[in-house]
Amino acid sequence: MDRPRLPNGRNALTRLCREGHLTGNQRPQCAPRPHLGTRKCLHVGVSRHPHASPLTARRRHLAVPRGAGGDGGARREMNTFSELDAMATKRIWDGVTARIVQSELITMAIVELEPNSVVARHQHENEQLGFVIEGSIHFTVDGVSRECGPGDTWRILANVPHHAEAGRDGAVVAEVYSPVRADWAQLPDSAAQSTRWPSRS
Repeated sequence: MDRPRLPNGRNALTRLCREGHLTGNQRPQCAPRPHLGTRKCLHVGVSRHPHASPLTARRRHLAVPRGAGGDGGARREMNTFSELDAMATKRIWDGVTARIVQSELITMAIVELEPNSVVARHQHENEQLGFVIEGSIHFTVDGVSRECGPGDTWRILANVPHHAEAGRDGAVVAEVYSPVRADWAQLPDSAAQSTRWPSRS
């Protein structure tokens, strides 16, 4: 039995699906559109343009709608570029401050530790990567300890306990967290707004 000729257009394909003329492999793949409920069928790979490639059509029909998967308003409020000198300094622990850059999915922080300051043992759901810019810091991660100096890095997986102590000259470190450190949103500003890095000499 010959297959029926498929008319062009998404509406025609939808009609054939509903009337039962297309079965098995003849039926186009459908992807749900949550914001429209179940009333419409999205035909992946069907393009209105006769010369469009299947990949182009797929990208067109599967594009994430504006505002889906994130807050479009928050995105517009984020600065693409900024300067560390213009950022507020937040108090993280006693003797530990940070300048924080927030994005939708990650947090970056430049953290400065006073000499011999201590970051008490703790853990969090955020994965954490970091490296030393200046000074030194003694890290203990999941029971494994190491003295870290400039250029040394660390990786701390989610919910792994860790603590640290700055060396006698203090330290400046850069760290990245994923997902974002939402718990830092309400941190108080540090009373001392002077920063060690970058040097202004």
